[in-house]
Amino acid sequence: MTYGLAPWEAAAPIYGPAPWDAQPETPEEYRLRFKEKLRDFDEYRKHLMIRPREGGARVPFRLNEAQTVLHHRLKQELDEFGRIRALVPKARRMGVSTYVGSRLFHQTATQFGRRSQVVAHRTDSASNLHKEIKEFCAGLPSFLRPSVGATNARELIFEKLKSLYKVASAEGGDIGRSDDFHALHLSEAAFMEAVEDLSSGLLQTVQDLPGTEIVMESTGNGPTGMFHSMCEQASKEGNKGLWRLHFLPWTIMSEYQLRVPQGWAAPREFEDYARMHGLTREQLYFYWTKNYTLATMNGGTPDTIHRLTRQEYPATYSECFMSDSTLAYFPPSLVAAAMGRPPRPNAYARKLLCVDASGDGQDPTMVADRQGSAIGARIWGVIPTKDANVASDWLTQQFRTYNMDALLVDCTGGYGRELVSGCRLRMPEVDETRIVPVVFSYGATNGLLYGNKRSELHGRFLEWLAQPDASIPKNEHLSEACAAYKWGQGDCRRDEKGRLFMTPKEKIRAALPANRSPDELDVCAISMAVLP
Repeated sequence: MTYGLAPWEAAAPIYGPAPWDAQPETPEEYRLRFKEKLRDFDEYRKHLMIRPREGGARVPFRLNEAQTVLHHRLKQELDEFGRIRALVPKARRMGVSTYVGSRLFHQTATQFGRRSQVVAHRTDSASNLHKEIKEFCAGLPSFLRPSVGATNARELIFEKLKSLYKVASAEGGDIGRSDDFHALHLSEAAFMEAVEDLSSGLLQTVQDLPGTEIVMESTGNGPTGMFHSMCEQASKEGNKGLWRLHFLPWTIMSEYQLRVPQGWAAPREFEDYARMHGLTREQLYFYWTKNYTLATMNGGTPDTIHRLTRQEYPATYSECFMSDSTLAYFPPSLVAAAMGRPPRPNAYARKLLCVDASGDGQDPTMVADRQGSAIGARIWGVIPTKDANVASDWLTQQFRTYNMDALLVDCTGGYGRELVSGCRLRMPEVDETRIVPVVFSYGATNGLLYGNKRSELHGRFLEWLAQPDASIPKNEHLSEACAAYKWGQGDCRRDEKGRLFMTPKEKIRAALPANRSPDELDVCAISMAVLP
């Protein structure tokens, strides 16, 4: 009888040296392998310690939601473009400065000859950032801590690596003009002044080489300034230009929520806001509490979202730069708020079909509807034809489809008169007083307050925008047209009799991209020719 081998007698085939025959890893091999592993920031940051917000002993650095999103975006940008040129508009206290600081510290503490600089908008902020970096270094385990040479209140020098981490304040001006760096971090860039020094001096210290990094991050500070201009340009270029935009909304932060007290009911504007952005009640209550303080301290009311709340805690990119200028005729906060509301046409208000005719035939014919507090709820766009007969057919169809009460047509340039005649001919059953020609150059109905019909209609539109339920389409061209109107000599002004005059249209066109006509704003103003 033949018996098989017992399990313990069977030997598995050996394809390499047995574990007891393998040569142990030498200390030098381990050091090199570990060093290469720690060149990866994801591995290195496990050894970094930070101060928790609630106080107490320092804890290991763990990325929050905003830091995680930014980390992945910067990795993607580096992979795609070979270098980082990042603009980061953000909400308050998201830990972005800490993340970027740790990123640059890792590079400086692990690479030979790496030079990094952080610039804060104020001296006290610079001191806080430098303290954070020094504590990063001090908190490292001894086997990771680089040898620190001569240092001072603004520099951390790693002598064996020949690398440097420097912190400066933008308040001093003429920063680092004669220096050179591989990485640069501008913290709260929207609040920095001396733009010429920054652009011609500091930013030129980082050469356009692979692996270099420049990160500008900030909360908003109004629709002006260096940071705003750069973000707007990156947005227009679709992040395919030299600088890339990485907006971080407050809604991604899991800690930005509070327990809702029993019986609390959100005001209507906050309900609309929550519905628009998909907020939980805990998130909405957090946002309401922030608005409560900001609004009451700055002359607002807790039931209305204040412009500073939108700026400090933006949910969309456009909210970052919402602070109103005293020169703005149409306050950006009113425009953005109206664009953010869902349209609610008033059931008992008249339904108006409004047309900004093409004038000389070069501009498109813009059309929109208004019913009470909602513009563009049913109709918003361009009639794609220069043929007055075709356009009249289309307008007649829309008038009947939506059972409109009146048709308002801009006749300032002459082309609109053909549309008025064409629509009256096609709708003989409609009283001709319901098909209304509007001429901007005519005298105002209220000649005591307004210099002409154009200023009167734009003035009425501003008053209408201030209503708590006013709603307009979210449209970039409309935003740009509203922003182009400013108070000043040769712009919006009142004469010696107190009558309002608007900025000449030629000047508005010159201020808009491609010498564009403000058609979207004009059609909104035309809708004010008939009061509800």
